[in-house]
Amino acid sequence: MEPADSGVQVTVVHRGFGPGSEWDEAVEASEKGWSLGLENLKSTLESGIDLRTARQPFLGINLDLLTPERAAKEGIAAERGIYVLDTVEGSGARAAGLGKGDAIVALAGKETPGFAELGAALRTCQAGDVMGVELVRGQVQETVKVTLGSRPMREVPESAAEVADQLAQGHAEVNAELKAAVEGVTEAEAGQQPDEGEWSVKQTLAHLSDGERGFHVVLVNIAVNGWLDGGPIYPDQIPGRLDAVLAVTPTLEGLVERFITDQAETVAIVRGLPETTVAHKARFRRMADFILYGPDHTREHIEQIKGAIAAVRS
Repeated sequence: MEPADSGVQVTVVHRGFGPGSEWDEAVEASEKGWSLGLENLKSTLESGIDLRTARQPFLGINLDLLTPERAAKEGIAAERGIYVLDTVEGSGARAAGLGKGDAIVALAGKETPGFAELGAALRTCQAGDVMGVELVRGQVQETVKVTLGSRPMREVPESAAEVADQLAQGHAEVNAELKAAVEGVTEAEAGQQPDEGEWSVKQTLAHLSDGERGFHVVLVNIAVNGWLDGGPIYPDQIPGRLDAVLAVTPTLEGLVERFITDQAETVAIVRGLPETTVAHKARFRRMADFILYGPDHTREHIEQIKGAIAAVRS
């Protein structure tokens, strides 16, 4: 690598290949790999966009796990799979007619009993591929053709202050929806589980608060270490974690206020991110993509809260 007038000149020298035609395939693969790698290096340095992520195929579903309990409750003729909560506007999944309650049991000929298997199946595909998706609707199993799209890329502001402002605006909008959803709900209603194994309103709020505090850990790791590579944080999977939140904050009003305070702290952390984090475009984009999803996550749980309220009142 050497400085050049327009940037940095990268010279790649291939070694270890033989002269015969039997090496042609290996040479071609190596040249292609270097070309893709250098293209991605340029993209991450200049725009922060990791092409390995941007070019991943996009199915376009909001998802959960299909469990035997959910299958029995909803009359689905499968015990394991990917449960479709909703589809994304403009996605191949919506165009193919997938919808809430569908259970995806295989994609591209590979079984998908869980999230890891679905991800592995998608990684064998490319954007634009037309894939067979095996799904179960009630008692009927069928295969539909889905055209995989490209993963949507969020427009990311250029400064930490702008990200914080956008996040604060998103919080304000979604919190108005949250307060409207729980208005008039009694403590008894908020604490009652709609069904065995399903969260009450209070448990859902405890999850939101705990998840927001998980964001704080991720943000600090981004700022200090660059990125948290240990996988997603789901602190409420720790046994007793939600019970501990409810023991300290037992009231509906207290839980709402706790969550809003946690959100404000998230905004403050973002606003105070060091310039070194912002200057690292790839790191900053990953952080912004991650954190700006927060209001959408809250909105998904508001629908869950509404459903819980309706269930306990029926």
